[in-house]
Amino acid sequence: MSFPTLSPDDIITTFKDFGCPIDLTIDELNTPNPIKVHSIFKWVLSGLCDINRAYLYDAIEEPLLTVHHPTIYKYRLFTGVFKDAIVQLMRCAAIYDFSDRDLLNPTTD
Repeated sequence: MSFPTLSPDDIITTFKDFGCPIDLTIDELNTPNPIKVHSIFKWVLSGLCDINRAYLYDAIEEPLLTVHHPTIYKYRLFTGVFKDAIVQLMRCAAIYDFSDRDLLNPTTD
C-alpha cells in the first residue's frame, strides 16, 4: 500500500480541515521540532482517536501499584504508553518503522 506524498501546503490545509487547533507553518514542516511534533501527535490521539490524557493515565495506574516508589516511574510509564498508542496508530497507516527517534528527534523523512 502506498500513500500519496503531500506538499507542505496540502498537509497544513488537511490539518486545518480536520480542525487541528495547532498552527503549522511550512518552516515547521521542513525543520520539525520535538515539541510541535509531540503536540500534533497528542492532538491526533485526542481529536481523531478519542484517546485523551486521562485514558493514557488509566493505562498506567495498575502498573504503578506494583512498583516501589511509583512517582519515579510515572513519567516513563506515561511516555511509554503514549508512544505505544502512536505506534499502533502508525501501524494502521501502514507505517511500520516508527520509533522513539521520531518523537525525540523528528526529521522530514
